[in-house]
Amino acid sequence: MAYPECPADDPGTQWINETLLPMEHEWGMNFYFWDRDSLAGMSVIYELLTAIENSEKILFVVSDMLFAEHRYHLEVVVHAAVDKGFGSIILCIVDEQLLNSNSLSRGFARLVLDVQRNYPGHYLSVQHEYFTDLLLQAIQHDLNRDMLC
Repeated sequence: MAYPECPADDPGTQWINETLLPMEHEWGMNFYFWDRDSLAGMSVIYELLTAIENSEKILFVVSDMLFAEHRYHLEVVVHAAVDKGFGSIILCIVDEQLLNSNSLSRGFARLVLDVQRNYPGHYLSVQHEYFTDLLLQAIQHDLNRDMLC
């Protein structure tokens, strides 16, 4: 998920702009980025829930900003993503230390554990040497080429 309030120097925002956006065009997929694709005047929650409903895969970019500024939005999105199914969720870990801290909500911590246990190919560190290949594999599993980020 990308939010308009994320500062340009946030590692998650930088990773989205430098890595994920070029992949969208290179791979010929449709990504939904809230700050780019939302309609003016619409509720953030409504937009995110609609995008989840219309997407086959949901990427969570795990960085400081996700937990610091957007805890309420995150909880709503986590519940909607879990309702869609754990197989549709892909975690892109920008900051691994966040997952070992007390900053995780109970709902997101549970999501992380379930993805790690049941879909290990959907738990990806962006630092991994073959990250883009692993991400493409996770995305292509039952893909209809539309995705929420």
